Amino acid sequence: MSNAEICAILSKCVYVNQIKDIDYFMNRNSFRKYIISLLALTAVIFAACFVFYIPSKALTTEEFKALIKRGADEKRKFLIVSKDAQTGAYATIGEAVEAAKNRDIIIVLPGEYDESVNMADKELILVGWDKETTVITHEASNYLFPVINASSGEISNLTLYCYFNPDTLPDLSTFYPELKDEDPYLFASYFPAYVIHLDDNHMYKSSMVISNCNIISEQNYCIGIGLRNHCSVAINNCFVYAPSGSGCLFIHDPDRVEVGHDMNVLIQGSTFSSGNKTVLKLQSVRPENRVNLTFIGNEFIDKVSDPSEYFMIENDPIVTEHLGFMGSGAFYLTENSMLNNVDMLNVAALLPPIAIDTPEASSETGISIDATLSSDDFFTSNEP
Repeated sequence: MSNAEICAILSKCVYVNQIKDIDYFMNRNSFRKYIISLLALTAVIFAACFVFYIPSKALTTEEFKALIKRGADEKRKFLIVSKDAQTGAYATIGEAVEAAKNRDIIIVLPGEYDESVNMADKELILVGWDKETTVITHEASNYLFPVINASSGEISNLTLYCYFNPDTLPDLSTFYPELKDEDPYLFASYFPAYVIHLDDNHMYKSSMVISNCNIISEQNYCIGIGLRNHCSVAINNCFVYAPSGSGCLFIHDPDRVEVGHDMNVLIQGSTFSSGNKTVLKLQSVRPENRVNLTFIGNEFIDKVSDPSEYFMIENDPIVTEHLGFMGSGAFYLTENSMLNNVDMLNVAALLPPIAIDTPEASSETGISIDATLSSDDFFTSNEP
């Protein structure tokens, strides 16, 4: 199916979801049959067209219909991005983000988009049509311009690639350490960018989900996360690859006590590979903070002699108690961590053996884990 055909179908969905008060119109006899007929016609078009034309790795008919229904139920507007400059579509993702309001859905049609997308001040759903053919790239030369800068919402079904460009490297002869205090933004510009960067105060009491994506970085970490109080971040069913960069994931707690304390990170069903073997770096910044880590069904595919090579732990000087995961000060594995191919991430593998051959042994000693744990189960409120 061409981008023009997709836009023609999606335009009907955009029209329906731009009605300011759909419930009001649905309850009026003069509009009720019209709206219902239009929705029914749209569903028929989906069933007739998408089943036969969508590639196997693109959004399935059911996934797309569910997305449309979600938009209608939650009063979300749809914005379309197309490289072909189709009528009603935005030419760049940045233009769509600028036009979008909180909770809108941006659907990116197949193509390669070379841009740095900043959506950190909005809660948006960014969905690619097909992660094999919907690609967002950007050069890695400047820390301030990652492929995607976000804070809350969802990113899914995309390939995100941060590439090395030797022609745009900063002039390190002009760099000096004191610049960090004099001009933090200029200081940051001397360092390479992440692919996805989550480090913004809009994360406070919010959630971010990254799912079904290929995330590749040639320089810095693939995903850099600076957490905020009561925030939750989930990475689901992703392939995260750092062929020659720093590693796959870098996570740190907040550096200010007023935005810290309780945070949650869930990583499940994902595959990680790093050229230097480092998959995860954890930096503990303040002693008051606690980050709950849950790993479920992940695979680290690089061969190492010692599984500890996958992890890098850093504690700032004021963090004096190192009782967390692998001696970190702020990060703790939850009891739901399991089914990973690295035993250090499986809580059950870390527990002492349970005695079962003596009358004194309790049948309730072990941990009971629901293998069907979902993000909804994980994202429970920590608010007092």
